Amino acid sequence: MVYMGIDAGSETVKVTLLQDRNLVSAETAPILVNTVSEVAKFCIEAVLHGAKIELANVERIGITGSSADYVGLDRYQVPFEKYRPASSLAAGMHWIDPNVHTVIDIGANSYMALKCNRGKALKTDRNSTCASGTGRYLLKVSDILGIDIMACSKLTGIIGDIPTIGSTCAVFAETEIISLIHAKKDPKKVLMGVYRGVTSRIYPLVLNVGLEEKVAVTGGVSKNEAMVEMLEDVLGTAFQPVPYPEFVGAIGAGILAAGGSP
Repeated sequence: MVYMGIDAGSETVKVTLLQDRNLVSAETAPILVNTVSEVAKFCIEAVLHGAKIELANVERIGITGSSADYVGLDRYQVPFEKYRPASSLAAGMHWIDPNVHTVIDIGANSYMALKCNRGKALKTDRNSTCASGTGRYLLKVSDILGIDIMACSKLTGIIGDIPTIGSTCAVFAETEIISLIHAKKDPKKVLMGVYRGVTSRIYPLVLNVGLEEKVAVTGGVSKNEAMVEMLEDVLGTAFQPVPYPEFVGAIGAGILAAGGSP
């Protein structure tokens, strides 16, 4: 049996194809000048081509994400079901590693702490409407500092005089960062201060859902080693590796479409 999972976020679309619950193809693309529907169409065609599977062979599609309503699945004449992001994340994480019970998901415009068990979401907490601490915020910080945050993500050797970026609002946080640059602060130390600030906003969410090991981080920001190391230090636990961190929600949507049991 073949099932498709789609995670349509605010900035990217992720599509996965599962055959007999095995991941056989995955594709992601950014939402730039094209519509969500156009980007989804590209990703759907790409995963089908990559797996050499026809759309007619797809039994069902599971879809999740903040832009799910704009994908336009009606045109494909394949049964589909919409799932909550937390439910998809829990199902996907169970498929990847059933021993993980706490998930920190950091997306382009939101971050969430999730407590899960046996593929079910037990409790969630997420950031407010402000984007401070999200992937988009970190990219903005990268532009302000003139630093490729992924190219120099291992910054744990930097010690001393790490500034505190205390604002919970992204706009005010950016103002703080600009002021520090004008004060001739080391950009790499400012970046560490940004990571510390992000961690301070995520930490209470994890405490609220209840930290239960093992813990994993998903989303594109999970590839930033310095950010992950700081989270590990604050939470006092090493995180489990996730092989497809940006596709966990899409995988979970496909798993749920395949019958709802990971």
